[in-house]
Amino acid sequence: MLTEDDIQSYIRLCRFLGSYKDLVQGSGGNISVKSEDQICIKSSGRLLSETSRDNAYVVCDRNALQELYAKRLEDTRQTVLYGETKGTPSMEVFFHLLPSKWVVHLHPTWLLKYLCQEGWQSLTLDGNLSCTYVPYTTPGLPLADAIFASQPHSSLYFLQNHGLIVCADTIEDVLSLLDIVHNQCSKKTTKLAEYSTMYAFVQNASKLANTELILRPCSIVRELHDRLFLPITPDISLFLKHMPLAQESSCESLESHLITYWKQFETYPAVVKRLDRVYVLGKSITHCICIEDLLAQYLEITRTVDPNRLTMFSNEVLFALKTSEKEVQRLNIV
Repeated sequence: MLTEDDIQSYIRLCRFLGSYKDLVQGSGGNISVKSEDQICIKSSGRLLSETSRDNAYVVCDRNALQELYAKRLEDTRQTVLYGETKGTPSMEVFFHLLPSKWVVHLHPTWLLKYLCQEGWQSLTLDGNLSCTYVPYTTPGLPLADAIFASQPHSSLYFLQNHGLIVCADTIEDVLSLLDIVHNQCSKKTTKLAEYSTMYAFVQNASKLANTELILRPCSIVRELHDRLFLPITPDISLFLKHMPLAQESSCESLESHLITYWKQFETYPAVVKRLDRVYVLGKSITHCICIEDLLAQYLEITRTVDPNRLTMFSNEVLFALKTSEKEVQRLNIV
């Protein structure tokens, strides 16, 4: 039987990976975690990033799913034990019967550049990883058949013109495998553990804040030159907070930067810059979108206006904003 810790870990992983636009787009992708008799999987048509305690997943009877697969029956609604009200399992639920505890299916843009062209099977990885290449097959039962017929015990499945499946028994191993594939596809000289590092970061930030946070890679690629966010509007002051947390070198510890930031400001950063990538950190996807919009606004204003001509709020005005009951309530809503 799945434990409460399994469900909470599932929610965190869905929210984390689902926030990367280069990993999943729209309602694509699906993730599962299983025990001997149960399997938790994304509800059909839902967004991974919006997974919560009562939304976007269902827990199914694993044995009942296995029986349906053996009988070639695709209506899996009767296997649902609990989860989202009226939710139905993802149409890809049958290949989630692969033996590993965690099965993660994504549509990485950086990988599909290889999988959608001739010679897609030539993509190779360093090390002795178990990889299986699956020619394009219609999603659903046919794809599950193709996967089980090819190799039911691989760590990685490369699906032609479709995406990636990662199988492992721990979240740490899932993210490590994803990092390996990402590094191979990006062909950067410096190999960064993007997903392992940032997952650990958001978990540490959530513990400090005593609330579940979401890390969202930002579409803004412009350099963040400012060390402080100038308080020039109420929303910029409240949503962007004091300054971005910046890791300028791969030799620096992102966790130590986080602890230093927390000690200085007694809050988590809204904007994180790690080398050449920018992220926003918030309590929900809506909160993250607000932060990203305001960051874009702030960068445009400060790019086009002489900083010496900007009028900024005094400490008294900032204090009044941050202690305003209505402003606090508004921030809590998002």
